[in-house]
Amino acid sequence: MSVSGGLRENTHPPIQKGLLSLSEIGGDLVDFARRMSPRFVLSKGLKVEWHNTWNAKLDEALQELPETEDCPHEIYRLLLQNRGRDVKPIALVTRQGEPSALIGLRREGFHWTLATQWLLPGALFPAKPGCWVETLEALGLDLSIGWWRQKSPPPEAKTIRVAEKTLTHCANCSYDFEKYWHETGFMKTIRKTRNRCRGFTFQVNMPGALDWTIRHWHEKWFGTPFESSTDGLDRLALAQALQAQGKHLTFSMADNEKIIGGATLFIQQNDLVAGVSYRQPEYNWHGVGDSMLEHLFTWVAQSPYDSIDIGGGQDYKKHWAPLCGQRWLIRFTPSYLYYPKQLYGRIRRINRSEENVPVA
Repeated sequence: MSVSGGLRENTHPPIQKGLLSLSEIGGDLVDFARRMSPRFVLSKGLKVEWHNTWNAKLDEALQELPETEDCPHEIYRLLLQNRGRDVKPIALVTRQGEPSALIGLRREGFHWTLATQWLLPGALFPAKPGCWVETLEALGLDLSIGWWRQKSPPPEAKTIRVAEKTLTHCANCSYDFEKYWHETGFMKTIRKTRNRCRGFTFQVNMPGALDWTIRHWHEKWFGTPFESSTDGLDRLALAQALQAQGKHLTFSMADNEKIIGGATLFIQQNDLVAGVSYRQPEYNWHGVGDSMLEHLFTWVAQSPYDSIDIGGGQDYKKHWAPLCGQRWLIRFTPSYLYYPKQLYGRIRRINRSEENVPVA
């Protein structure tokens, strides 16, 4: 192993040591996993270099990798250069000196996840075709990966241990949404909110609405200050860049000049994909959230876009659009980590059961 200038070869990112996913395994098993990772890398002819900051070498490697419409190089570079509270380790994976993948990571609870996780629909990381599984395995890490708006289901691989599927709600923009609302019995609620929100205004890309929506959404669901959040700062930076390029929209409701609700949407190819939304709690009686969504769908029906995907996992979405898609959350765990952890887990369960045996 060599260490120089913030770069480490064939090893885990420096902050991996503090994660539960490895630190609780136990000494001998951790040593085994760490020994196995370089062996796997060598057997595949791969080399992994870890970087803590963006630099010229990474920039050169990025230019040699394929660019995708869902994650242009300039957007991926912006994401990895954007700094939050946590360091974002960046893995450059090469084979015979040629870049195979450039993988940015961030912490999510006790696991690692991709830097693009739930931030960019359809995006994972820049990689040569057909090698994303082996380049991820070369990292030697537990990874939680959101498979979202991809063109196919997650591939079958021994390293994919958990696949949690969530059904999503979507429809063509030409869909008769009002007819659907009548069929689901939701039209009564919509009529009520129309009357209560009659004095509010609906706008698209209102100045300040993007920042307001993401900041309030983050503070509600994460419960942490926005400025110290890696996820929040990344989400805002990407949305601002995409909106400036015409690839992102912000819908909002306002009471005079005061923003009281907001929702963000990505433009992926010619489809609209829901991002985040927030409404001020003091306007719940008015039904601001429902009113904003009605305006949004009315706008969508008159737009030049092909479809809208509002995601899944929350019960209220069934009122607005039918089920027609899915997303996955997969757990990527290399074999040399998975089996030692399973063994250690069994040992811990046995020890706990013995501790609970009553003494005669």
